[in-house]
Amino acid sequence: MVRIGIIGAGRVGTCLAGYLAARGYPVAGFFSRTFASAQTAAGAIGGQAYTDLCALATDSDVVLITTPDDAIAQTAAALAAGLSEGKRRVYIHTSGATPAAALSPLAPHAAGLFALHPIYSFSGRYLPPEEVARIPVTVEGQGEDAFIKEAFPHAVSIPAAQKPLYHAALCMASNFLVTLMAHAWHAAEGAGLPPEMLRPLVEKTVENLFVQGPEAALTGPISRGDAGTVRAHLAALGDETDFYQILGRYTAQLAEQAGRLDQTQRNKILEVLQDGKTYNA
Repeated sequence: MVRIGIIGAGRVGTCLAGYLAARGYPVAGFFSRTFASAQTAAGAIGGQAYTDLCALATDSDVVLITTPDDAIAQTAAALAAGLSEGKRRVYIHTSGATPAAALSPLAPHAAGLFALHPIYSFSGRYLPPEEVARIPVTVEGQGEDAFIKEAFPHAVSIPAAQKPLYHAALCMASNFLVTLMAHAWHAAEGAGLPPEMLRPLVEKTVENLFVQGPEAALTGPISRGDAGTVRAHLAALGDETDFYQILGRYTAQLAEQAGRLDQTQRNKILEVLQDGKTYNA
């Protein structure tokens, strides 16, 4: 059975290690920036904690590099410098933005070089294996891919040239969503409401978005051309009008594309959004 080595004992590394162990893959162990992190992960998942990067790779058939993006190339170079000739292994990093080519120093030692990216927001170090199995995954790279096909049978291939755009989409869908909700959270609290009251609205909006698509899922005053309500929002928001104005302009554009607003209505909304700058103290 393929033995797995994990470089980086953070949230992604430990979650993937737990999933792979549950699928029957032996985990050789962990190497991490701090030995304590490697020990903690090994104690929870299995395998041993390594102090030597190359020793871990030598004991593994597949090496997962789950470090921060900026450390991937450095890790690959350190491995390449320390490994001796011999058995070729599959090396995989888990960055969504970084191409598999970042592992190119390992090419003389590799049976395959890949970037495998789980499309998920990992907020903890451990997830039930069945939950990890449901996470969408993309893959990019070349070489022997039997392990990836077996362990991640639903992985979708993505060209390296499309990774920046792909990763930008993920950041907008996840990171920017949190930023958006932080503003909504603040406004709700300012109105004297617990932010938890927003939850049913947010969950239903997301459901509608994926069932109906963005144009059909759009609701609210901008989509109705209700300029008076938009003006009242701007007056109430105080220092947060800039954020509302930027999103409002894109919302008006989407509403016009959806056939909800004609050009005259859209222009009226845009005028109100522009004039709203006067409310921003």
